Amino acid sequence: MKRLWRLVKPVRPIRKPGGVITIKNSTVLAFAGISVEAADNPDWVLQLTHTEAAIAARHGCRAEQSYPDWLDALIISWPKAVLPVIKDQIEREWSSPSETPTTFLYRYGSLTNAIQLPVQRLIVSTILKSDANTVQVIRSILKVVRNLELDAGQRRKLFATAEARYDEHVKGERDDFALSYLALLLIVDADKAMSILARWLNSGPKVARQVRADKTFSTLFDRHDSVITGALSSAPVKTLEALLHLAYTHIRPKDDTIRRGSYSPDTRDNAQNARDAILTTLLERPGADAYQAIKRLADDPVFALRSHRFRELARGKAERDAESPAWNAAEVIAFQRQFAAPAKTGADLLRIVGGVLADIARTLTQGDVTSRPLLERAKDEDEVQHWLVEQMTARARGRFHAFREAEVATRDKPDVIVASTSAPCEVAIEVKHGGKGWTARDLEHALRTQLAEDYLKPESRRHGVLVITHHRDRRWLGIGDSKPISFFDLIAWLSGIASTITENAAGPIVVKCVGINAWSNGSVPPASKKRAAQRPRKRRLSASRGQKLAKSGRR
Repeated sequence: MKRLWRLVKPVRPIRKPGGVITIKNSTVLAFAGISVEAADNPDWVLQLTHTEAAIAARHGCRAEQSYPDWLDALIISWPKAVLPVIKDQIEREWSSPSETPTTFLYRYGSLTNAIQLPVQRLIVSTILKSDANTVQVIRSILKVVRNLELDAGQRRKLFATAEARYDEHVKGERDDFALSYLALLLIVDADKAMSILARWLNSGPKVARQVRADKTFSTLFDRHDSVITGALSSAPVKTLEALLHLAYTHIRPKDDTIRRGSYSPDTRDNAQNARDAILTTLLERPGADAYQAIKRLADDPVFALRSHRFRELARGKAERDAESPAWNAAEVIAFQRQFAAPAKTGADLLRIVGGVLADIARTLTQGDVTSRPLLERAKDEDEVQHWLVEQMTARARGRFHAFREAEVATRDKPDVIVASTSAPCEVAIEVKHGGKGWTARDLEHALRTQLAEDYLKPESRRHGVLVITHHRDRRWLGIGDSKPISFFDLIAWLSGIASTITENAAGPIVVKCVGINAWSNGSVPPASKKRAAQRPRKRRLSASRGQKLAKSGRR
């Protein structure tokens, strides 16, 4: 039986009117035979031919028993033979005219099952190719998209396609389809979809808007049966703030249904639950961004009846955020052995990075063995970045990872990213080669705009450091009086500016400025050099005076 499935021709299931599906017994038996062979022999896929792999994949797709566990191994070993079969099955389920559950799309929508990258590309191309025939299929694909690892290009194409189909269904007054594609837009890019959601809620006759708002929030955000499960947890704070504002605007607390005793929840009850779920998501988001958002909402006229309560919620959130995150067992052991505390917050990581940079600068000028000559000869910032990452990695002690040029969503590239190993927080480092033609004004722009605005937009990266290296004897012209200033005065001036930068367009931030001196003749500030220069002079005077005294016989 284990080998007979190779002789059975895979036959597509026959769908009859009324949703009845007829599957040939030979296909079911072939499916069972493959399962038995896969269970008995872990290396069975390696013993197949290209044709046999394609036959096995067709049996797995057309038997409609369940998603076969052995199919993933088949895809890995025989991608050219199996992927066309998977593509055909995904397209058939996507274009299915019935409301019956889809086996493969249901499997790919589960959070417990990983989707192989080639299959992910097939799913995206299928969605882009044509529209679905039923709302149920679109709802099933929402959970699938949530599990996809989309790059910037795929995300952009998927959003544009979903928006075009949404507009088409709105014009055709097919609200269920339009609402489903609105959910897809929120999953792909929640921030960009907020304006579309607001337009959807405010359109239509005034008397029908409340019904539309109740249905929209109960369908999309109900905590018990959310269509876009998990989308809120990854949405930016500003998006959650705007979404909560829309919820309180259209699902007003003063119009809430008050229930007593047992009852069956209706659309309005689910909409109220959705509003509370959005608020809970915002309250559970750690960090200053969410705290400031709740304070802004407390001052908004839409929340006038809840203003005092929202201020209480903001205070409670601040108290919770003030508590240091708990350490796990591995972090406690690492602290006991290495005396190195983990970086559980962005402030902790910035403090560690500051200490590491200070140690690098101190070792460079005072260490017995130093790479100072190597850094002094660095010809450009690329070489400085490599050297800095190497030095920081040597001092990491498991607390962080340092790497170069991590591209973020806005296509800005910090020179160096330092990521904590204990929490989802990062510090951006912008490196400037002091031996190049950077003026004081250029370095100020790098601090204020390049670092503070461009690189500190993600919620996980709100701390940054501007590192300036010194390689030769040069002076900078001070801002205002145009008087020459030293490297040390330049760092002090920029550090003063950094202390005044407390927020950007995305929220609260913290920036620092650090100087690393690689010039062999400029290891100490001018004042210290002056004092050091006076000591040899005193010794020379003492020696000459001793000689005069010796000649005169007064010793």
